[in-house]
Order: sequence, then structure tokens, then C-alpha cells
Amino acid sequence: MARLVVHIGTHKTGTSVIQHFLKKNKEQLSDEGINLLKFKGRRETQKLDRYSKAFTQSLKQNIDLQISHDKINLISFEGLSGCLETLYSNYRVLADTLAEATNHHNTELIIFFRRQDQFIQSSYMQMMHQSNNIAFSDFYNREKLNNLSWLSFFEYHSKHFGQENVTVLPYSPIRFINESIVNVFGKTIDSSVLSNEKENRLKNVGFSPEALHVFNALAENLNERERKKIRRNLQEKYHNGIFREYKFLDVKERDYIVEKFKDENAILASNHWDKNYFDFNLSEENRKKKFTTEAIYNQIVVASLKNERRLESELQSVKNRLRRLEISFWDHLKIILYHQFKKSTRILRRQSARQESFMHEAVKVNHNE
Repeated sequence: MARLVVHIGTHKTGTSVIQHFLKKNKEQLSDEGINLLKFKGRRETQKLDRYSKAFTQSLKQNIDLQISHDKINLISFEGLSGCLETLYSNYRVLADTLAEATNHHNTELIIFFRRQDQFIQSSYMQMMHQSNNIAFSDFYNREKLNNLSWLSFFEYHSKHFGQENVTVLPYSPIRFINESIVNVFGKTIDSSVLSNEKENRLKNVGFSPEALHVFNALAENLNERERKKIRRNLQEKYHNGIFREYKFLDVKERDYIVEKFKDENAILASNHWDKNYFDFNLSEENRKKKFTTEAIYNQIVVASLKNERRLESELQSVKNRLRRLEISFWDHLKIILYHQFKKSTRILRRQSARQESFMHEAVKVNHNE
């Protein structure tokens, strides 16, 4: 039986940056004995809301085709936690499906959990990034909170894979102080490459509220390619930080959620961590970083003008090159025509000389007769 490690997220817990460094270091990981598997059918997987024998068999075949029996096989896909749009209403179906598709391997799970109030708000921001114009009141309500009991989530997966095979890690601002999430993940899978990774690149971070306002104002007039480009630009320059607090939940509702899961989260912390990493308040320093809508619009206009000037410069450069090529072409053509003319002239002269000689001989013959 092959060893299979499946990192199932959850969403908004650094999965994008982990996957970035997994792909970046794929060859080095292979040298360490870690085989990174591609996961096909991502969209269909996370939206699966009922058991499907055909889907399960397809998942099993996809995994088995890539399995190496002499390496640690690794899958990283947060969609295996559930559908973000429905706040994980289908996580049990996906756990059942994954367990059946991998029951002939030694399967282990890695799961990062984020405090529920942060998870909800960051997930909604993700919907906004994807231009999914769903109202927050439709995205979140208290009836959906039961899906976000991380203790129940852990216990359900443990039932399938065994508690000893499910590693639970916290995604919290007080956890990643002396090391990055990539370093933590590297230690979990015994990878010295990731454990010692120094680069700490932000991936898929949330907009600031002001940047979100700008994005929504522009998005309806842009195509998908243009939306992705402006989104990357805003995320790079006007991101909310990885643990900045959003304001989609009012204080009362946020406190209700924190209190609802307080005891369960404490049990998770007690059983799996050296302290309760969910017991924190975001620092004032995290709250200070603000942007203005006007500044963001100004940056976009300036960037657009710079890009326009760059394109104009490149276009002029191309025109100049074409002009040089055109001049060179005509000069070359003139030379070719000149040599062709000289060659043709020589041929005509030789033909004319032969003709004159022939006529001269003919006249001479006629004269003798």
C-alpha cells in the first residue's frame, strides 16, 4: 500500500501559497522522495453534494495513475474540504468520497483551521474576488454555522481515516511569528526544502475594503481577462494583509460566533496544539493600514497611463524597425535588379553579336553565289 498525504485546506488558510511553493519546488521535492500529484476535476469535486459511484471511481483512477509506491504521494486541494459558496454544507459527502477512493492506500490528511468568524468573512471576500455578486446575507446565516464546527469536521474525517492519520494545524496570526506557513507545512510532510524556505510570498490575499469598492465599480465593464489583471494589481498593492479584520460581520454577530465555538476550539487546541491559537485579538497595528478610494483610482489611472506610454513606445519601436526593414528591402531589391539588368544586357549583347555574325556570313555566301 502506498503512502498518500492529502492536504484538504481548509479554504483561506494559506493554501495558495503552499501550492505555489509545492509547484515551484516540485523537482527538489521529488529528490526528497515526495511525489506531487495533479488533482483533476476541481470544480466538479468541490460542488459534489451527493454520493456518486462513477465520480468516486473516476477519482480513484486519477489518483492511482499517478501513485508512486516508493515515495510519499502528496495532494493539495482545498476543494476537498467542501464548497465555499455553501460554507461546507457538503463536507461529509466529500469525506465519504475521498475515503472510498483512497481506502487501498495508507492515507493521511492535513487540515488547517481558521477561527470561524475570520473564515466566514475571508471566504466572502473570496466570493467578491471571483465577481460572485452574492449578498452577504445570502452567503452567511446562523443555520450554516453547524457546518463550521471544526471539532465535528475533525471527528467526521477521523472516523474514516483514523485520528492518528489526521493532522490538525491552526491558521492564526499568533502562530506564524517565527516561521511561515510553508515552513510549518514542510515540517509536517518531512520536507527540508519547504522547512527551510525563506521566501514568504503572499498569494490570493484579500482586498482592502476600498480596493473592493474600486474592483466592484470596474468589474462589470471588464472581461474575465481584464478582471483578473486588475484583481492581481489590487491584491498586490492594496491587499488587506493575511490577518486583517473585515467588517462584514458586525461586532455582535462576530462575538456570537466566537463564543459559539469557543469550547470546541479549546478542545481542538488542547488535543493538538501547544496552546489555543484561536484565542487572540487582532493587534491595533493590523488595523491601522488604510487606503483611500481616491488613491487607488489615482494609482490605476497612473498605471494605465504608464502602460499606454510603454505600449506607444513599443509600437513606435516596431514601426521604426519595419521602416528600416522596408528601406533595406528596397535597397536590396535595387541591387538585385541592377545586377539582373547588367546580366540581361550582357546576354542581349552576346545574342546581338551572334545575330550580326550570322547576317554577315549570310551576306558573304550570297555574294559568292
